[in-house]
Amino acid sequence: MIAIWGGGSAGIRYKTLIEELGYKTILLSRDKNLNSFDFNTLNISKIEAAIICTPTVFHSEQSKLFLQNKIPVLCEKPISHNYTSGKSIVETARKYETKFHVGYNQRFLKAYKIFKDKRWGKPIKSKSIWAERVSDWQPDKNFKESYSVRSDLGGGAPLTLSHDFDWWTGIYTDLAVKDVSSSNDGTLGITIDTKFEVSLMGSVECDVILNYEIDGPPIRYYETEYEGGTLKYEPLNSSLFFLKNNGEKLDLKIENDWNNTRLKSFQDTFCHFIEDERRPSELSDWELGLTALNVANIVNKWND
Repeated sequence: MIAIWGGGSAGIRYKTLIEELGYKTILLSRDKNLNSFDFNTLNISKIEAAIICTPTVFHSEQSKLFLQNKIPVLCEKPISHNYTSGKSIVETARKYETKFHVGYNQRFLKAYKIFKDKRWGKPIKSKSIWAERVSDWQPDKNFKESYSVRSDLGGGAPLTLSHDFDWWTGIYTDLAVKDVSSSNDGTLGITIDTKFEVSLMGSVECDVILNYEIDGPPIRYYETEYEGGTLKYEPLNSSLFFLKNNGEKLDLKIENDWNNTRLKSFQDTFCHFIEDERRPSELSDWELGLTALNVANIVNKWND
């Protein structure tokens, strides 16, 4: 039995995908009076593993409840709302020698693995952009109540960017925050900054941009310039290509539909979690989700 804590879209998605694999699940969610699930009512003797899909501010407390009972945990990204709290989860996992993984599903995309391929030569500069008006994400809901714009739930722009921070810090292991700029054009009627430009520097410079404010169709891509050309991935268009310096374009067919690819990446994340027999002490900070969380927290503090 797999316990899934969180009845939102992430929890329902994991429930469906895991049951397709033949596992039984139990969904831990609020009651009809919106009271949080009471862990003490759970028969943990029947629980094989747990997935944490609640708002980020609750991840640490909930993960540790399972880890202290030696129940493996897969925690949605980012693993917590700040680095100190996230590190305490990892320390608990190591203390009880219990498996702990983070749900950065993009690590399992074919495109990500191609970006890590050495065949492209020496990288010069990388860039990623996620530009999409946040109020359009879920038109049937009030975006001002969503995790993405509420720091009290452990959300906000820098933590939303943790996906991209994880992408680049998994490829380049020496990245540090070089510069941060942020703004709010006022069109969304919220107080947090809604446009961020972050420069990361190490062996390669990476520019990471998040823009909640734009009108029109969303823009999302990952790009690296190499000595011989540029590799660019546009997930929403299911497009990956290498453009050589001489103008020749090499199309790399990786997927037919981004939505199906995305769902498969979540399923692969779970399978890797179940199959990986390593202990937390054998995993890197990147594998445990601490690297991206640390960068996000530095960006947050820089902005403050």
